[in-house]
This record gives sequence, C-alpha cells and structure tokens, in this order.
Amino acid sequence: SLDDQSIMLSYNLAEDSGKLIAQTSSKTFFFHIEDGSSVIQANISTLRSSMDLGSAFNFEAAHNLYEILFKPIEPLLSDVKNIYLYGSDLENLPFGVLLSNYSELEDISSDYEKLLQSHWLIESYSFARIFPLSNNRLNSEYDHKFLGLANPDSFKILGLPSLPNAEEEIRQIALASKSYSQNSLLTNSNASKKNLRAKLSESYERVVFSTHSLPPNWNGITSESSLVLSDEMGDYLLTATEIVNMDFRSDMIVLSSCNTEIKGSDSLYKAFLVAGTNSVMYSNWELETLSASKITDKVFKSMLFDDAPKHIALQNASIQLMNDYSNRDYAHPGFWGNFSIAYRNL
Repeated sequence: SLDDQSIMLSYNLAEDSGKLIAQTSSKTFFFHIEDGSSVIQANISTLRSSMDLGSAFNFEAAHNLYEILFKPIEPLLSDVKNIYLYGSDLENLPFGVLLSNYSELEDISSDYEKLLQSHWLIESYSFARIFPLSNNRLNSEYDHKFLGLANPDSFKILGLPSLPNAEEEIRQIALASKSYSQNSLLTNSNASKKNLRAKLSESYERVVFSTHSLPPNWNGITSESSLVLSDEMGDYLLTATEIVNMDFRSDMIVLSSCNTEIKGSDSLYKAFLVAGTNSVMYSNWELETLSASKITDKVFKSMLFDDAPKHIALQNASIQLMNDYSNRDYAHPGFWGNFSIAYRNL
C-alpha cells in the first residue's frame, strides 16, 4: 500500500542498542541504533516533561532523539513526505516535535526566538502510527456523518474541571463534517454511555469525544483507563474493555480529551482500533482546550476543503497553529505537537 512518497519505520529497541527497519514501496533497509532503550527513554522523559504548558522546551533532548532515531535514515527521504511508524515501540514519542538544527540555536538567548528558528520534523513530514490489530476490511460506508459527545455532567461529581470549549468544539467539527444536527450532539446529561450504545446501532463516519480521560486506578475507582461520560446510577466511566466490546463502524474517532501521562492511558485509543474504527486521533499529554479545539477544527476543515488524508490534515493543522502569531505560546510544541494519528491498517 505504500506509494513513492511514503515510508514505513519499525523500531526494535534493546537495553544497549536497537535496530530500525525502513520499508519503501520497493525495498527494505536495516539500520543499527547505537543507543539503547534506557538512553532513548531518558531523553523522551526529559522531552515530555518540557511539554507542560508554561515550561521551557528542552531543545537538546528533541535534537538528541532526532540524531539517534531519525538522522540515519535521512538519505532515504529525499522524495518522502509521509512516515508511518509501525507497532508499539516509541509510541510515547511524537516524532513531529523533534528538531534537526540544534547547533544553530545555541547562540540564541531567547527561547521564543529558538522556537521560531527551529527546524521541526513536522514541517517536512506527516507522521502516523500503524497498529495492525485487525485484518478486517476497512469501513467505507456510513449511516451518518458525525456523532459528538462533550461536557458530560458528571465532572463536578468526580471533582474534575469543566471543559469550557468542548461543546463549541464538537459543533464546529460537525459543521466541518457537513453534518449539523442536534441529534448528533450529545452534551451534559445526554453524553451518556446509554445514549452512546443506542447510537451505535447505526454507523458514523466520525465520532468525537470531548471529555476527560482517566488513567488506570484513578482515585481507586477503576482498574482501567477510561473516558468520562454521564449515566444513571453513577456509571460514569467508559473503560477500555467496554470500548473493545462495542461496534465502532467508523472512519475516525477523535479523543479530544484531557489526557494524562500515567502508564496505561494509551490503551484507550488502541481499544477503539480493536473495536473496529479505521483510525483514531488522540492527545499525547495534558490538553490546553482552546488550542486543542483549534487543532481539531483545522484538521477537519483541511479534510473537507483540501481533501487531505487524515495524517496530512493533522500536519497542516499543526503547522498552522505553530505559525499563529495571535498567541506567541502557540510556537511551543506543547500546543501544536499534542495530537497523533493511529491507523489499524493502510
């Protein structure tokens, strides 16, 4: 399924070294990685810590990871625009936030100027993850264009902050999906597991969850990662196991949810792939809701007006937000680099 502008990368890391398999449309290449998983994960941890909103970005860690993981394959990439990352290794690393020109930044004193002068990988390549969790054929026909769930009324009971932009976000995405119907927008008490199950008797091309996600063992309430919804009798949490046992005959699930970095939270987006959706767009760290809504809105408008594939639409949206000078904070990768795309098949 690869075309001449695409390449598939598969990383396999051991404690002291690793290997990288690069697959083009016609050839397979093997590369040795000199650094092992402990060095790489230490750099990833440092990088992710600098994604906290208001933190100074760690340019050195972003460049170290570029040197270790990406620079060796650059001779293969002269015509490549799309990079697919196969399997689970390095799934906690959004490759688009890596940078290639650290040496040129060292003499710049202002962090903001460094952000503006950095050469980010997202500017040259789109990235998507491939999790081959099902051999079933991809969904292609749908009963409806859109279903959105936002701002369930259980936040206050659970002691979670409200998401003030959530309802407007799903309305804008519904418009960009050419589908605006109040029946397709489930908010407050209507954003419930009961209503979701009833809706899934039919298929939806796009389903958006604009809510909180919780890690395993959150406050001792659930042993699994979960999405917060509303329902009767205190059944607020949609767990990964419940998702797997649902039937999502959709093209795309969007998890525009306040995420966490606690281990195990990544099982949510994989659960939707197992449940049958073609793809999932998900966040990598804690969301800032205004920029998140800008990203999702731009993604769907790029798909609508430019007919862009999902991973290219996400690349376009990230670059647009990065270059949105109405708010200088948007230059920070914590804002524009948060979302990733995962497919279950090409």
